[in-house]
Amino acid sequence: MVGWGYTVGLLTNTLLVRFGPRVVAVGCGIISNVGLIVCACADNVYVFVIGILLAGFLLMQENTMLGVLPYYFDKYFQIAVSIYCCGTAIGIIIMPMLTGLIYDVTLSFTVSFDILAALSVLAAVSLGLEEVYKNQQNN
Repeated sequence: MVGWGYTVGLLTNTLLVRFGPRVVAVGCGIISNVGLIVCACADNVYVFVIGILLAGFLLMQENTMLGVLPYYFDKYFQIAVSIYCCGTAIGIIIMPMLTGLIYDVTLSFTVSFDILAALSVLAAVSLGLEEVYKNQQNN
């Protein structure tokens, strides 16, 4: 997975320059969540591998967030990177606990994973739509 993260870093930079950070982050978020849903619903190892590759776009989304920091933070760059790293760690800590709580209610790992993926897709799409709405109001 680490090798995949370093490999997509090259592609991430190209997409950032061409489309901007918001489009790349939302697109990668949606693709990675589709990959997580595919992993949860996989009935054989080949579908699971395809899901893992799609879920690798989560690394591309994180590369996007880290790559955008130098554009917005000049004076407080180190603090911004620290906050970025803490936010990632908090997400890694919270998601398994949230999965466990949903699993206790639904008694199905697949359903709990699908609920989390749906919430993530909803968050990614709503952030993208917010930017479209702001652009329409400015024009």
